[in-house]
Amino acid sequence: IISQHSTAQQQQQRLAYKAQRYRKKRNQQQLMSEMLSMLFIGKSKPSITTAIKRRKWDLVLELLQNESDLEKLHSLLSMCLEFSAPVIVIQTLIEQQYDEDEDDGRTAESTIEFLDAPVVVSSSIQREAAEVALLQGNSTCTVLDNTTTSQTSPVSTVHHHVPNNSSCNDTMIPSCRRSSTSSTSGGGLISMPDINNRYPLHHAAIHASDEDTIRYLYQSYPPAATKLDISGNTPLMLSSFTCTCSKPSRVAKAKQCVEALIVICPKALLVEDNEGLTAIESFLYSDDDESSRRKSNKKMVMDLLQGYTAKYVMQRRERQKRRQLGKTSSNRKCSPEVVDVTEVAEVKA
Repeated sequence: IISQHSTAQQQQQRLAYKAQRYRKKRNQQQLMSEMLSMLFIGKSKPSITTAIKRRKWDLVLELLQNESDLEKLHSLLSMCLEFSAPVIVIQTLIEQQYDEDEDDGRTAESTIEFLDAPVVVSSSIQREAAEVALLQGNSTCTVLDNTTTSQTSPVSTVHHHVPNNSSCNDTMIPSCRRSSTSSTSGGGLISMPDINNRYPLHHAAIHASDEDTIRYLYQSYPPAATKLDISGNTPLMLSSFTCTCSKPSRVAKAKQCVEALIVICPKALLVEDNEGLTAIESFLYSDDDESSRRKSNKKMVMDLLQGYTAKYVMQRRERQKRRQLGKTSSNRKCSPEVVDVTEVAEVKA
């Protein structure tokens, strides 16, 4: 009788535990479905966005395990950037679709629409090296997993098809395999703009995300740094305007966001908007505000843009001069008796 009674108690405890787990899971699924459904309506209720507003990121990650809808994930990513989610949450959101593609047995292949011409690069480390080399040229970069490379060959040739005026030729880049923590450059979520033609990097710039988030989003999809939204603004322009309108408690964070965008992609300083204005010109001709706080913030951002723009332009001129001197010396070696016109002009100058 005692053993039967204890067995019945154990069964009741198991049933109660299962019922508790079921209710918890059902509540979480209901909360997630309500959150995702309300994202499309545009409303924001504390009862629905509790997990994000209270920064319960562990619950958000748990709720995202079985989510595969790109549109819902994209909307949720924008909301997470608005509330300063950690990098691990952003990374989980971006790599969600990529992991499911691997589970389906599809080839782990992604494409970056960089600018014009095709470049094939193996793994994320090689992609970063190619981005530095191709920063001045117009190219399209395709990232492929190097899973078929022979073990005996330490390097693999990567052919860069770039304009003739670029100094980037066929380069030998070491080949390595994609690690499990590598970024999914060009994946479906990170390369998908919203209705305002804004990428996740644009939303991170608007909400003044930290440097780690900015760097991760850029490494995942570099072309977003030079893309224009529906209003003709790059992430750098949006970040500059955000820094001007920020409260005193958020000015330092917004300034770090502007500096991070400039450091990771200095080319964005000279990208023109729909009216043909660069970042500093667009910021200079923006509407003035009478408040002293915004005037001081605007002066700070203006000094920041002026310093980095002048430095970047000088570096470009030095590179162009070295490139031109290299062409001149090669022409002289081929035909010493021929005097280059550009060299004479530089000597006269």
